[in-house]
Amino acid sequence: MKDMKDNEFTFWRFFKKLKEVYRPFLGAIVAIFLLMFLQEALALVSPYIYGKIVDGILQGRAMVEVIKLCFLSLALLLFNDMVVNYIRETIEVQKFEFDVPRKVAERTLSGVFEFSIGQHENQNSGIKKSIIDRGQNALIELANILLYQIFPAFLQIGVTVVALFVVSPPLGAVILIGASAFLVVSFYANYVLRDDLKKVQDMWVDSDKKQSEFLRNVSLIKINAKEKEIVGEYDRNLMAVTSSEKGLWMRFIKYAQIRNFVSNISRITALILGVYLVYQGAYTPGFLVVVLSWSNNAFDRIWYLSHTQRRVTKLYSEMKNYFALMDISPDIKEIESPIMVEKFKGRIEYKNVSFKYPLRDIKDKKAKEQVALRRVNILIEPGQKTAIVGASGAGKSTVIQLLIRAYDPDKGKILIDGYDLRKLSLNNYRKAIGIVSQDIVLFDDTLRYNIVFGTSEKVTEKQIRKAIKMARVDGFLKGMENGLDTIIGERGVKLSGGERQRVGIARALIKDPAILIFDEATSSLDVENESLIKESIEKASKGRTTIIIAHRLSTIKDADKIIVLEKGKIVGQGKHRELLKNCPAYQKMISIQTVIVGDVDEL
Repeated sequence: MKDMKDNEFTFWRFFKKLKEVYRPFLGAIVAIFLLMFLQEALALVSPYIYGKIVDGILQGRAMVEVIKLCFLSLALLLFNDMVVNYIRETIEVQKFEFDVPRKVAERTLSGVFEFSIGQHENQNSGIKKSIIDRGQNALIELANILLYQIFPAFLQIGVTVVALFVVSPPLGAVILIGASAFLVVSFYANYVLRDDLKKVQDMWVDSDKKQSEFLRNVSLIKINAKEKEIVGEYDRNLMAVTSSEKGLWMRFIKYAQIRNFVSNISRITALILGVYLVYQGAYTPGFLVVVLSWSNNAFDRIWYLSHTQRRVTKLYSEMKNYFALMDISPDIKEIESPIMVEKFKGRIEYKNVSFKYPLRDIKDKKAKEQVALRRVNILIEPGQKTAIVGASGAGKSTVIQLLIRAYDPDKGKILIDGYDLRKLSLNNYRKAIGIVSQDIVLFDDTLRYNIVFGTSEKVTEKQIRKAIKMARVDGFLKGMENGLDTIIGERGVKLSGGERQRVGIARALIKDPAILIFDEATSSLDVENESLIKESIEKASKGRTTIIIAHRLSTIKDADKIIVLEKGKIVGQGKHRELLKNCPAYQKMISIQTVIVGDVDEL
């Protein structure tokens, strides 16, 4: 996967990405913002009325007039809380608060699915998951902070400054200068600490990766009695991360102290100036009550922003990593107006195909790309059963990776029914492929769900039963407590290895594929299960192009064609007995297997 170019991820690019995420909620945000503005404006009226009440008392006005002002203040408070606030919260609940997490999660999943299979397999899943989890949570939290904390704070400060400028320009100037100085110090602190913050975030991502790996391999850790050692290792890693983060935020606190000093000086300056103007007879004591109330509210918001900024700064770094990941271009792209094939026949042709895997860590300048295939030419006719054999690392699985278009060849091309694979609609093409791998991926759901997951089409009970019978799933289905509706557990923990393989075959068959691939499907099975799977393969392969990658002679010897790979090159093609006569690499492979298994009759 391409490197995430964090240094090129400018603030404006970040802002653009943020706008894309929140764009569906723009109408709700504007409505909420306007209602907040109305609330903040109304909130200024009550202190103004309090000032009039104080002046009324000091000036000896009739009590009835003063009480009327009290009731007017109550009416404004009730209108603000019970009408304006109710409308605002209704919009928040109906159009924003719960929809943002849903849309962010949907956007993330859609973005991740845009990556090629090869990009997913070539990227550390722990790092990817950490960046996604932290980024999603940051986007959701930022939406709440903006809506409930930052917007109201800036609105109140802005409305207060404008109101003070209207009634007393000198006091408005004091508040404006104080707020401006606060923002300048805040932005400067973010600028100075940005690199250290990025470093800490990368350390947290690496720590999350380690935790993910430890949890994924918990059985291995316990079997080797490494629990205390792993906990100690993880704790030391966390100590390094938290130590760096503590140092970072201690520096942040120093800038926060400067902000607080500016805020307090501005607050006292406004108070002294207000008192001075009252003593000069420019304003009444009631006006001083108004000024103190307004300015205190404004500076309370400024002080509150100083605490919010620390969290927002951290969220900003997490979201940058997330956006950088989501911004990576897919390696595999469809052309405009790709070819849609109504029904594939299953003819496969590799023409001078060469391929090398991309580097996982492109920052490692000494690393070299691994050449996997060199000028490979293969022709598989429709309905033909072809086996691909070779030592580990010979390039067998790479042939399949290119066939499912996890990657594109560096040189040459692959033709499916005469069409260049790169010009085919991926969705259309992959619906015509069924693949059964060595490690069958199963969901923690019902047996039925895992079988029908192989197709997006609606399937009948008859089709399900047919796939079950061909894959020999019926052999263990009767023993399941709820039949097809039995929950099979995480990664199919309730099933044996052979049973999982048979479910994988049924899932591949349910879509009636034109091309069926078995990638080391029997390599980890015992003799009994291998025999069952072999029988399933025989039934499944009839009438469709079948490719089998395997080591065991019993699985490959009856193939229509056997392709022998060695160090990424084809060194032999033909039937079993032909290769035994003229292919040294195949002879050596069979000889070794015969010695180990002792089954000379199969020759």
